[in-house]
Amino acid sequence: MTEDLPHKVEAFCTASIRGPLDDAARLLAQTPEIAGYGFAPAVVLGDAVRVRDALRLDPGGATRRDERTGWTPLHAACASRWHQIEPGRADGLLAVVRLLLDAGADPVGRANGRWRPLRCAIASGNSGPSNLGVVRLLLERGAVPDDHDLYLAGFAHDRVPLLRLLLARIPDVRTVVAQAFAAAVSSGDIETLRLLLDAGADPNRYLDDDRRPASAVRSALIAGCGTAFVELLLAHGAGETDAERFLRACVHGAREEARVQVDRDPGLLARLGDGGGAALAAAAGRGDSGAVALMLDLGFPISARGGDGATALHAAAYGGHADTVRLLLERGADVRARDTTWNGTPLVWAAVGSGEGHDTREGDWVETARVLIQHGASADDVELSPDDPAQPSAQLAAFLRGDA
Repeated sequence: MTEDLPHKVEAFCTASIRGPLDDAARLLAQTPEIAGYGFAPAVVLGDAVRVRDALRLDPGGATRRDERTGWTPLHAACASRWHQIEPGRADGLLAVVRLLLDAGADPVGRANGRWRPLRCAIASGNSGPSNLGVVRLLLERGAVPDDHDLYLAGFAHDRVPLLRLLLARIPDVRTVVAQAFAAAVSSGDIETLRLLLDAGADPNRYLDDDRRPASAVRSALIAGCGTAFVELLLAHGAGETDAERFLRACVHGAREEARVQVDRDPGLLARLGDGGGAALAAAAGRGDSGAVALMLDLGFPISARGGDGATALHAAAYGGHADTVRLLLERGADVRARDTTWNGTPLVWAAVGSGEGHDTREGDWVETARVLIQHGASADDVELSPDDPAQPSAQLAAFLRGDA
């Protein structure tokens, strides 16, 4: 046994729950002795035989809290992501959870004030498939999901079957669901929204990601959720102000309708407040040049700020939307403006966006950078060191080095 084995076990258990999952798998592959070192690795690995044997010798181990984390073994088993690293371990983890519950573990007990076993199991779904068997067992043993559980479930990889399980256990969905809507809005997932609404949730109880009351319609419009998403909210009774009806026309590019509304009520734009700037930045971030042009024509301020204190130019640059960047610059956007969170310029945002462009977004960051530089942007602020965590793509880095 090596002297650093206890430290490796601790790192292994942490990575098995919080990630990175590659670290957990690597640690176990490099040091197989981890699996047999104590009770904790057996719990997170779903080794039911070893857990059963340990509980026979020490029944109190089922409820004993870890001095470092404050978690019980049940919390750790529910939060373990080994069913994602090795799907064959899902049944073992379910067996371990059952053993712990049968030995007296509390299915609704809290760790660190807010983490219940059910929430641990739900949160694990943000990095891969949920262990639905564990969720089902906890529900059978008395766990009842709350609104924040549903909110977390809305980000799970398999959120639809997970949410169906959870919603079926809530006696009165209408009085519970509020923030859960925000997860559907954040992802633009109309199927999740439909599940919540069909279960009886009230869209007028909407809370945003920070649990602040907000308008479901306005939030969906700013997030770019699409016409069908917003219409589904309205069909289920979501309230909509005149200003939000105007914003809907703008976001969806209905130029004539928006013009008629603002001519009839010139104060609509002012009543949008910060929502107008957020909507402009969001449209630019989607590369929706038509909506951006319409909003600017109607008087939306081009210097308005959206999320993270970014202008519409920042948002368009991040997405690599060169045509939208060109439009904004032609309309007078400030190429040297800095966001209020990271103090970055639009060119820096383009660099960061290019490095994160492996997701579903499509963009041309080299052309975006070229347009920005042609309008006076400086590449001096862009970090090209290979050690920087926010590296641009290889193509954009090569372009910037050549320009520099």
